[in-house]
Amino acid sequence: MKLLLDANRRDGFSIVELIFVVLVIGILATIATVSYSQVNNNAKKKSYDATAQQLKLKLGEFYTDNNRYPRLKSDVQTYLTSINAGSSIIDEFAKAEYQYAAYTNSAGTTLCATNPTCQHYQITINKSNWNGGSSDSNIVVKP
Repeated sequence: MKLLLDANRRDGFSIVELIFVVLVIGILATIATVSYSQVNNNAKKKSYDATAQQLKLKLGEFYTDNNRYPRLKSDVQTYLTSINAGSSIIDEFAKAEYQYAAYTNSAGTTLCATNPTCQHYQITINKSNWNGGSSDSNIVVKP
């Protein structure tokens, strides 16, 4: 009887068992990759938003001192450099992802032609910069 059991005994795994294990590992790897991508995108969005909020505070200081906002993005960069706002915020705002526009009205329809007329602004970062989904919206910061 013992000889019969030894003859039917097999060593290792069957091909079906191996395929099943590889399939499960593949599914787990896919879930981990998607989760990591979402976490990475959320971190990018929060970083953009934090920088935009810092810029809002700095532009508030500018308005207090000058009774207007800077007309151009380059004027904002010059101001940030002059007050030594920190290289991280200056370098971040210099990126093309940050769009700045100054307006004469709160509706944001008339761009400033001269510095004294700049009473409103808008900083926009498009959701495509952090791979935002259809339910996400652009980051828009106004005074």
